[in-house]
Amino acid sequence: MKNMKSVKSDPISGYLLGAGEIRALLAVAAGKKSICSLSEAAQLSAPRAYAIVAGLARKGFLTLEREGRTMKISLSDSRHAHSFLVLAVSREANLEITLRDSNMRILFSIMSIPKTRKRIAEEVRLSGESVRKYARRLMTAGMLREANGKIELSPSLPQLRKFLEDSADFINRRIALTLSKNAVVAWERGLEAIIRVPIDEEPDAPETALTAMARHGIDIMTDYGYYYIPPEKKLTVEDVALHTLLLDPNSVRYASYALLFLKKEGFERKYLLEKSGDYGIKRTATAMVEFLAGKEIEKHPLPSREEFADMCRLYGVNK
Repeated sequence: MKNMKSVKSDPISGYLLGAGEIRALLAVAAGKKSICSLSEAAQLSAPRAYAIVAGLARKGFLTLEREGRTMKISLSDSRHAHSFLVLAVSREANLEITLRDSNMRILFSIMSIPKTRKRIAEEVRLSGESVRKYARRLMTAGMLREANGKIELSPSLPQLRKFLEDSADFINRRIALTLSKNAVVAWERGLEAIIRVPIDEEPDAPETALTAMARHGIDIMTDYGYYYIPPEKKLTVEDVALHTLLLDPNSVRYASYALLFLKKEGFERKYLLEKSGDYGIKRTATAMVEFLAGKEIEKHPLPSREEFADMCRLYGVNK
């Protein structure tokens, strides 16, 4: 796999929830509207409660309003705040255990597809021992289950899954807007997202899809630049090709560009197919591999042999 340029940071850490924050949210969900009542219910000092509610407002959970000399606290109208309320009322999970600190990293990692401990550790940047510890805690609480060497979210927790989905969407959009005020999320899954920005902007994040291809001599006319978040991730040639497909899985045009890029740069078949399976586009990726091997392909959004040969000549891809 060929590594592409990336930025070193950890923007997700600013959106994790501590134990005090969870207790404060549960207090607000239970109807506590003031610092006094919240601090008592959440077992927090008044200064600590003030700091926590301010942080939760920044994370999109709370709305704070001044009424004279007092502050009125309420859940915001954001989707993830509403999902938290539904989850709290459902009593589906012990939220003080489930959502605390790095437990959230584990949950975000496996919210869409089952993964091995090794894969989780690589994604969330924790040691294997830490992942085992957090996963064991969540399994004991009934949040996770393990089958065939992979860990997944328990299927009996629909409200938890909805909260994770809405939280991930909020985090992705917040991170995107810190990179560019004009950013639009073009695709997302969990805490992965492809963002689109005006072509004259260069946010501090890894280039992907058509934008990354331009750095490798495949300069495609487009009005937008495409970038990947989280911005600390190092992208491979295979990632860039698959991200191109994700922009529109049914597009022959995007599939053609992905084919051209793979042919020009070379790729690791095993990684390409494994990752495409994670993204739900393995059939298309398999067809692309077979196409590049000279096999006849039917019923997939791929160019004809003649069209692809013309593209190769146009972009000087002859190997």
